[in-house]
Amino acid sequence: MRKMILLLVITSLWGQVQVHIESIPPDVDVLIDGAKAGTTPIDDLTLHPGKHSFYLEKEGYTILHYTTYLVGAEKAVLRFRLKEKYSVTFKSDYEPLHYRLDGKYAWTEEKMRFDMEAGRHTLEVFLGDSLVDQQEVLIRESTTIRYHYQGDRN
Repeated sequence: MRKMILLLVITSLWGQVQVHIESIPPDVDVLIDGAKAGTTPIDDLTLHPGKHSFYLEKEGYTILHYTTYLVGAEKAVLRFRLKEKYSVTFKSDYEPLHYRLDGKYAWTEEKMRFDMEAGRHTLEVFLGDSLVDQQEVLIRESTTIRYHYQGDRN
């Protein structure tokens, strides 16, 4: 019994996995564990079981980073979908405001440009330390978003 368990452990540690990688869109550059693996679709790539980091990049799309554990299987098929990114400019008509996008990106300028992935985002607007507005912003194309402050300007 011990020999069988040891054999299974050795097989899973030393075995190899045939990996097939697909993406939407196609022709995406793929790095695996920091090394260039090719451009999608990638057929019959051989990897050892264990933890692997996948990095997918294509001009005009948001970079995708994905980490997974491959187990001792004959074949693994990985499918990825990258989100398009767009140039979005935020403009304001009131200087004392400051903004935060998705709880991460903050700015105080009346005009700011971002490369943003398609989808829903949260825009928070502050006057001093007070949150004065929060809106959902849907990005589907490159655009300019004009924010007009409706509160008291005195």
